[in-house]
Amino acid sequence: MPARSPHRVAAITLILGWTALTTGCAPTSPDPAASRTSTAPRECRATWTALEKDLAGRDTGTAPSHLTDRWSSILAGVHYHAVAGTASDCGEPLTALRAAISRLNEFEARIQDFDMELARDELHHPGEMYLDSPVPSRSALGGSAKPVSHAAARTALQTLESLAAEADADLAAGWAEANTVDLDDTGATDKVVADLKLLSSRSDAYQRCASAVSVLRTVLKQQFEALSRAPSRR
Repeated sequence: MPARSPHRVAAITLILGWTALTTGCAPTSPDPAASRTSTAPRECRATWTALEKDLAGRDTGTAPSHLTDRWSSILAGVHYHAVAGTASDCGEPLTALRAAISRLNEFEARIQDFDMELARDELHHPGEMYLDSPVPSRSALGGSAKPVSHAAARTALQTLESLAAEADADLAAGWAEANTVDLDDTGATDKVVADLKLLSSRSDAYQRCASAVSVLRTVLKQQFEALSRAPSRR
């Protein structure tokens, strides 16, 4: 076998070395764009997961103004994106969903004052605490405010306990309307509020509950005023 030329051996060595470099044997710099693309879906799902935690429990309320059917629908969409969302779901879909949440919160705030079961649940504990505390003196309240007696506070609590459900039932048509109205239609949402106001004006149970709520909110106000005027203890 004829001996290989030294020039041929050198040429083969050079070719093999160049092939190794061009086929990835040499280290390469990571592509920032590719790295970002691979983490974007995970980061987007994390955003939806955080939103889902913020809304936890909104679909479990029992008072009619809680609009749980609407919250259930929103939370179902949020959960889907938290599990299967892509990078693009943190754009327009997230913006639109947050806008829908904002509209629903604003609408709930407008109708909550008509909800006597909600008022009953929120005022029960503060009312009971008032009954277990001394009635504030006039000097503690300042001005000409008359302290709410324990008897008046107790009667208010009993009224809410016995009539709140009936009062809300008298407004059932309005609550049904609230659960289906298009929240993007200002005229339609205004009509829901007007209908609840009309129905409440015709309900004896609602009117009695509203008076009880007024008493208990006065109790809360007087408790705050008495505490704010009390001398600080060091």
